[in-house]
Amino acid sequence: MRRDLHSLFDVGHVAVHPVDLVVDLTAEVRGYASYAGLHGRPVEVAVEEQHREWLDLHWSRNR
Repeated sequence: MRRDLHSLFDVGHVAVHPVDLVVDLTAEVRGYASYAGLHGRPVEVAVEEQHREWLDLHWSRNR
């Protein structure tokens, strides 16, 4: 993951739905053209079950 996206993920502005594996951005971040295109896009890498568990925890804390 790119450093900027990882930082936004860490503070909850970027999340990935743990079931659909679709990227979700907060409205604040969607306002930036460089990030807006990511909102609603599916994750393009393989996601293992343990990753889904982490994504679920992150999602429940940030959404």
